Amino acid sequence: QKDVTQSAYQFTKITSIKNIKDVSVGGFHYIAVCEENKVFTWEHTLTHEESRPKLTERGRSITWSGLNFRDIYSRSFKHASSPSPDRTVRGLGEREKEKEKEKEKEKEKEMEMERDGYHTPRLLSVLPFQDTIAHVSCGNSHTAILTDMGQLWTWGSGKGGRLGYETQGQEQIHFPRHVRFPIDHKRISHITCGWNFTLCASCDQVFSFGENGDGQLGVGDRENRTIPTLIKDLRKIDRLAAGFSHSAAMTKEGLFLWGNGESGQLGNGEMLTSLVPTLIDYEHVANEIKKCGFGPVNFSRISCGAFHSAATTEDGLAFTWGSGKYGQLGHSDTADQCRPTAIQKLKDKTVTSISCGLFFTLAVVEDPLLDLGSEEEQLPKPKTA
Repeated sequence: QKDVTQSAYQFTKITSIKNIKDVSVGGFHYIAVCEENKVFTWEHTLTHEESRPKLTERGRSITWSGLNFRDIYSRSFKHASSPSPDRTVRGLGEREKEKEKEKEKEKEKEMEMERDGYHTPRLLSVLPFQDTIAHVSCGNSHTAILTDMGQLWTWGSGKGGRLGYETQGQEQIHFPRHVRFPIDHKRISHITCGWNFTLCASCDQVFSFGENGDGQLGVGDRENRTIPTLIKDLRKIDRLAAGFSHSAAMTKEGLFLWGNGESGQLGNGEMLTSLVPTLIDYEHVANEIKKCGFGPVNFSRISCGAFHSAATTEDGLAFTWGSGKYGQLGHSDTADQCRPTAIQKLKDKTVTSISCGLFFTLAVVEDPLLDLGSEEEQLPKPKTA
């Protein structure tokens, strides 16, 4: 096994994109939103080959990621390359040759898409609604859209109920479908996709649906849910986050996590799974903040990775906890942490945003964009587009 240098377990500057307003991390890719609606996306890589941020088309709604798009792309190319009806009489051999040529062209286009098309943002040009898109979120193989009218639309793999509706035996739903909620619910304002489940919330209610083997739905059992199910005792929601098999909600009453906690990712001082929301260890967090010379505990952001979690405070202090196997906690080691622990290297910087990938973490400070953690070695520095 290759030796891992200590620097791979610390935050490292990876790009100098300016004026970043927000950042998010998928399983193996990044997205950074800058001023003037400029959006940069690029892949996470574990090799020395450079990843290059790509500027997406400004002012247009886009979506990408998720294997559910492969069938759509394939069908689109077949449709685009199919010949128009032949109104002339030709010999059978000639038509067979044309069919072979069409097949070759089709195969070439599919190979091109396989090579780089799945990694490039694509415009989803046909939508079944007129509302403005307020937010998008991607799981492992499903996607969710929230509109400015509070409506939720999902598509992709329906396995385990992660789309929030019955799929009548279909493995893949290729276009957005409307998710329906109980009559008395208020407008949905937050959504987030976990690996194989989905969370969404109004101002005072949180719903979950999808696979629930580790209790990540927070409903008190391990049974899957195919329709939105209310998580009791969570009110006044500020933010939601979902990882591989654990979830988080930032509320006016505090920061709650639930689901798989075997690596300490729930932050409550234990390495146990919880089927219902539990508060993090606030006494430990208060001591950490005091040691760093900051004031009261006021969290501003929360994110969940595969088996780790991260959060920032209003003062710009960054905390990570859970699995540190690949250095994703940024504490200069690979130890697991069962309580939120301040990242000492960043205590003198103002962290404005933090986001977890599966096994790595991304943080934004007032100037540089930083990244930590990889399976084998320090990530390369990408070029700006």
